[in-house]
Amino acid sequence: MKTRFARTMLVALIAVLPATGSWAATRIASLYIENFNELQRQLSLAGTLYEAPSLNMLPIMLTSQLPGAGGMDNSQPIAVHVMDTGADKPGIVLEVSAVATPEAFLKNLVGADAPLPAAVDGLYKLADGTLARIVGKRLFMMPGTMGGGDAALLKSLIDSKPAMPVLPGAIRVTVLPSAMLPMIDKGLREFENMPATDAEAVAARTMLKAMLDFYRQAFSQIEALHLGVAVQNEGFFLRSRLAPRAGTDAAAIIASMQPVQNAQLAFIDKDALFSYASGRVELPEKLKQGVIKWYTDMLALNPVTKGVSSEAFAALMALSMKQIGRPLAGSFGVAPDGRTVQMQGVIQMADAAAYLDEYFALVRKPEVQKSMGMKFTEPVSRMHQGTKIMTLRGLVDEKTFEAMIPGAVPEQMDAMRDTIGILGAMGFTSNDISYAATPGAMVYTMGPSGAIEQALGRLKAPASAEATRIRTVLAPSAA
Repeated sequence: MKTRFARTMLVALIAVLPATGSWAATRIASLYIENFNELQRQLSLAGTLYEAPSLNMLPIMLTSQLPGAGGMDNSQPIAVHVMDTGADKPGIVLEVSAVATPEAFLKNLVGADAPLPAAVDGLYKLADGTLARIVGKRLFMMPGTMGGGDAALLKSLIDSKPAMPVLPGAIRVTVLPSAMLPMIDKGLREFENMPATDAEAVAARTMLKAMLDFYRQAFSQIEALHLGVAVQNEGFFLRSRLAPRAGTDAAAIIASMQPVQNAQLAFIDKDALFSYASGRVELPEKLKQGVIKWYTDMLALNPVTKGVSSEAFAALMALSMKQIGRPLAGSFGVAPDGRTVQMQGVIQMADAAAYLDEYFALVRKPEVQKSMGMKFTEPVSRMHQGTKIMTLRGLVDEKTFEAMIPGAVPEQMDAMRDTIGILGAMGFTSNDISYAATPGAMVYTMGPSGAIEQALGRLKAPASAEATRIRTVLAPSAA
């Protein structure tokens, strides 16, 4: 039964993906290299920092994939634009500057034994299918070795004037999610036409359609996402900038964002595997309700939780959404004993005690435990400097996990049990999970004895030295 459901999901996805490949001559993404000289410098630094000298060869490998690379000006930006063409394959437009002239660059592509064809209305057509236009000192071309293209598509890209994002980084990426909407819309129409031969097929189609609907709503609110990849003396940096569409929930969310405060920055730990901190942000109520409904509907369609009342799921999701947008921070790493893992976190909230009461009531419900694949012991309470601490332990429910792996063969189940054993040795399934409610925050930990007390002590601590260091290296002047 579960195997058939998984196969139905896979077949449905495969049937739609080819049809959603492209829809209109629109730019959907661009990859920029600031210039090859800067790329070489940063990769050389990365090779030293990470003891990976092979990174020095990456620019040469990239150059070998670009037509006419020997004639490119290595001090100028290079861009690869991906276009939605309406065909099965996307259109690729290469944008470069020539070390001599754009005409000389094209002549080099043609070869010494053949003349460069004359441009017609500014468009060069080479024998191998390459199309090219010269704009100032920049050359835009659709190489024949990359599928070629058509003049209208090339002109539409040039008219859009795609600019390299202003972000630190030898490699920069621009993604235009809203430009992908026609592709998603076509996929949704394909789902409507898919035959549904039985209840499992209907459920599979419904789940995948809901996923596409979710992505469509998200993509429709984002004009552009820009990424900058840089290597500095302190290590690898990934910076991002998101441009929302005006009047959308995404725009409202971004406008509501507040800076992180010292109350969160005290949890940034130098010795942790990773740490995080976030300031306050406001989510529109309609968006919250939409997310709750989406997740609840997904759980209702899942074979593992099929037939279980969705009321508890909805309540758990509604409770989880109360956390979203509040100032929070946390760290995850190796515990002081050097053998197990430890997690510490804080969420700023005035109603932490009521929140925990509701949370513990929900996780006791069998349907909630079934959806999580975990069973929890009854919480044990104790006091620490006037603060009530609640501690419990989560136990893996192997039968539920087996049901979560459709059609699993014995070897897969053995591997799953081995994984659970490893997680147990690391403390994921044997460490205490503790919660504490203070007048202004909820603190939680997973780890050996003493972790929650240490986390409570951080509430009154200033920003950590590591947080101060990170702020310094992230300053624009440090890039």
